[in-house]
Amino acid sequence: MLKAMEKEIEKRRRTWLAWEKKRDASFQLPETVMELQNIAVSARPIDVVDIFRPKNGPEKLPVIVNIHGGGLVMGTKNLNRGICAQLCSFGFLVIAIEYPLVPETDVFGQLQSVARTLDALQQAIPSFGGDVDHVSLTGDSAGAFLSLHTVLCQKNQKAAEAAGVTPTTLPVKALGLNSGLFYPTKVASDGLFLMRDSFFGKGWRKHPYAPYLNPENPEILEILPPCFLSTAAGDFLRGHTVNYAICLEEAGKRCELLDLPDKLEHAFNALYPQWEGSRLVNEQMAEFLRNC
Repeated sequence: MLKAMEKEIEKRRRTWLAWEKKRDASFQLPETVMELQNIAVSARPIDVVDIFRPKNGPEKLPVIVNIHGGGLVMGTKNLNRGICAQLCSFGFLVIAIEYPLVPETDVFGQLQSVARTLDALQQAIPSFGGDVDHVSLTGDSAGAFLSLHTVLCQKNQKAAEAAGVTPTTLPVKALGLNSGLFYPTKVASDGLFLMRDSFFGKGWRKHPYAPYLNPENPEILEILPPCFLSTAAGDFLRGHTVNYAICLEEAGKRCELLDLPDKLEHAFNALYPQWEGSRLVNEQMAEFLRNC
């Protein structure tokens, strides 16, 4: 079973890379946006980021750090090039980061890598013209999962110790969570999620971090910053987003949900930001993050 899934992952990775290559061949950067690719922010090879900055913006901009999706097993920072450029055009310094993929690591290795990258960015953001005191995390699908759990490990010492993660010290003011993988133990419609032993380790149901895989855990709800959530009728994880938005509202958290009736696919606003519905989501998310 594992060998078959590894072959499936490699197939999907090739498909995504081919899609990126085709997309990039016709991609046009907004005239108002400057893009810097593969900028090293530490000595770690994985700590190369893509930076999007308005050409004529103020010297100190609010910051969005974007974490790409891909089911925890696929994708690169380049996957979200379009949404990063678009969010930048709304007046943000946007930074797209990398993280290692399953099965080369597990979720806890991913969370540790993201935390170390954010620490490196804390030192680098001022030199890029960003406001280190106004940083938001955005992510789609698995990127939303990693965004949420990065903040959890930062704000909850028990969770960080259970994950074996040294949390980032970069303050995160808000989250933009699109087509989020909020309930990773309940996904049944994609065969990749049969790999939970690869995601969380063998015997993961008894792992110290297992209670935190339920996003409705009161310890998570207690620490979350303001959250913007989005989905659409065609999103196979729509139920995750709608259910979690209800949970956040009932917990009294500052939360905004944009649930489009259109049959737009999973992570549509990240993969196809040029669509009308995607732009609507991204504009409203930008405004929400700006006001946090």
